[in-house]
Amino acid sequence: MIDWTPELEESICTRLIEGKSLRSIAGKDGIPAESTVYLHIIQSTAFSEKYARAREAQMEAMAADIIEIADDSSGDIELDGEGKPRQNAEFMNRSRLRVDTRKWLMSKLAPKKYGDKQQVALTDPEGGPLRIVSTVPRPPKQ
Repeated sequence: MIDWTPELEESICTRLIEGKSLRSIAGKDGIPAESTVYLHIIQSTAFSEKYARAREAQMEAMAADIIEIADDSSGDIELDGEGKPRQNAEFMNRSRLRVDTRKWLMSKLAPKKYGDKQQVALTDPEGGPLRIVSTVPRPPKQ
């Protein structure tokens, strides 16, 4: 039986905020199995709220990660066999994948804040209300 202490809950939430996944921390360093943590989320309203706030903070950390990854050009250039500089396509593609993965995950976990916003405007060309005009001819009156 797991002894759910405030310290355990804080440890789980802190690691999430640091950018680690629950799967990567579960079952290590005194953290219970992933399924046990999920059960506790379901059973404890207080922990569920802490967990949700930790996930929100994790999205902010991911946003900071994206900026760091995008700004890191340290591996963009490598030397070929003759000592001449060339683009390191593997590093650049991996960086793009890391950014895209974080963006995708953020858009799914926090769609209101990080999802694509789509807006449909139903206005006429001048910005007024849309008018519906029938183009079907009416039968003549008899």
